[in-house]
Amino acid sequence: MRKILELLRLAVDLGLSIHKIAASPSIPRFAVTECSPRAYVAGVAWPLVQELGDEQLEARLYAKRQAASNVAMRGFAHI
Repeated sequence: MRKILELLRLAVDLGLSIHKIAASPSIPRFAVTECSPRAYVAGVAWPLVQELGDEQLEARLYAKRQAASNVAMRGFAHI
């Protein structure tokens, strides 16, 4: 199980820095450095996190990016 809820609680509710959270033995440094920016980009706030289930939270943080449909594909005939 991911420790996303605990990580966000420590960061938002208690106001701990990323370095202090990463020093915690229960949360790996990689999880802190990966999840914190994802939560910020996804707009996930602490009160909302408590209402979401683990699957919903994970879906928001690790949503697949959609390919830009307006990008023209180059032809490879010249190769």
